[in-house]
Amino acid sequence: MHLSDDLGGSCRRFSRRGEYPRRMTSSRKGRQVNRRSYLLLAVLSACSLSACSSQLRTYRQARDGKTPIQSTVKAQELNAKGLKEVDEDDLERAEEYFREALECDLTYAPAHNNLGLVLMQKEQYYEAAWEFEYAAKLAPTSPEPRDNLGLLYEQLGKLDQAVGQYEKAMELDPDNLATMQHLARAYVKSDRKDQRLKDVLERILLIPTDKQWDAWARGQLVRLGRVESDGA
Repeated sequence: MHLSDDLGGSCRRFSRRGEYPRRMTSSRKGRQVNRRSYLLLAVLSACSLSACSSQLRTYRQARDGKTPIQSTVKAQELNAKGLKEVDEDDLERAEEYFREALECDLTYAPAHNNLGLVLMQKEQYYEAAWEFEYAAKLAPTSPEPRDNLGLLYEQLGKLDQAVGQYEKAMELDPDNLATMQHLARAYVKSDRKDQRLKDVLERILLIPTDKQWDAWARGQLVRLGRVESDGA
């Protein structure tokens, strides 16, 4: 998911929201996680901002080379260009724009989040996780980085971590349909059959969405009802 400058309004995956990044669907490219991805799981679970100080130094060195330091306005312009390249599926060029935006303003959260999306699509999971974490630190009231981090963990099969990130995103934006869908899917993958799953599925059905999601949510509720009946 991309983020908007005001961080408000509803957020849908890859839907235009001004300059802030979009959420990313885990199925957009339909990639299967390869063996290399699993080797990164332990690293991702320990990922922290302090562990990536070298990346911060890279940004700061690039920034300090500018005299004078370019403004946030320039970062916004470069971020917007990067989003256009994402729409054109030119990830290399998009990455260049997002990195240039951060050279202008290291604290510009949308560019961190968008860069994370690009890196995630390129299967650079460690770097992507760091960008999402840093975006979340810079924009603590925005759900998008948390939702994206959940998608990353879900893609790598780390369902407990994914659920945790989705739940944090839901706390920040309780009515966001995309996050509800992600959380419900992660619950189902985790073989969860409690009231929390039922509540999320019922909320999904209250919001107009596509027929496929509707059918999926209804099917899961039917399955959940059968499980409850069997256990009665």
